[in-house]
Amino acid sequence: MKAEVIPERTILMKKKIVWTVILLALVLVSLYLSKTWGSVSFNADRIAYLDNKKLTVTGLVATVSAASTAIAAVPGDATTPIATQLASTTSWLLMVTVVIIAEKYLLTILIHLSLTWLFPIALGIFIACVWIDSAFWRKLAIKLCIFAAAIALIVPASVGASRLIESTYQDSIKESMNAISENSDSTDKTEEKKDFWSTITSTVETLSTEALETLKTQVSNFIDAVAVLVVTSCIIPILVLIAFSWIIKLLFGIAIDVPDKLTHPKMKFLGAVQKQQNSEE
Repeated sequence: MKAEVIPERTILMKKKIVWTVILLALVLVSLYLSKTWGSVSFNADRIAYLDNKKLTVTGLVATVSAASTAIAAVPGDATTPIATQLASTTSWLLMVTVVIIAEKYLLTILIHLSLTWLFPIALGIFIACVWIDSAFWRKLAIKLCIFAAAIALIVPASVGASRLIESTYQDSIKESMNAISENSDSTDKTEEKKDFWSTITSTVETLSTEALETLKTQVSNFIDAVAVLVVTSCIIPILVLIAFSWIIKLLFGIAIDVPDKLTHPKMKFLGAVQKQQNSEE
């Protein structure tokens, strides 16, 4: 008895049906994950981290404003440069606050957008490609999946990198952030945990050289704390965004041209010599 031969068209049709069912299941999984991974409760740890950092920054903004006003009110010009330098940090702190707030809201919005819309649309295009073979639409679906994954991971990767840096350099960061309270004890040992900036005001009124040097040291430590916040809250997210942009460009096959201003003259000369050698060959 001969075995029954299954037509090739039937096998191909069964494969298409199986792939269609798998892709539809992935659509349902993506929609389900959008409700969990894109929820506030799932990202509560990251949101709490951003909220704590925002409270730290807003507290520093209020402290900077009050301190620069108090120092500038001291008679004479000895403390004016210090007050000006301290007040200039306000713009950086406001920029850090804006970035933190943007990260907080984009955290859930981008994940929800990616899993609710971009991934299902890309999977829908894949389903269409199963039945209608098209290289163009298949490449478009792959690019859309990569783009969806990239925008969903930008903020979590940024927060993760910031937390990694803070955990790695935890001692130095705490030293910078607590420098104000530590130095306030050395300014007046007889007072019990007196407010730092009120200590500065009472100390600066004497206009002694020692007081001015102490004030400069404390302001320098304060600026170090602001620099730490700028690095972990602004520079790291920008670097993560640039990294993801490069990955997307490389995967999508987009050429990245280097600006002429960033090209060293010697490199231009070597490039011209190489072109000439290639033409002679």
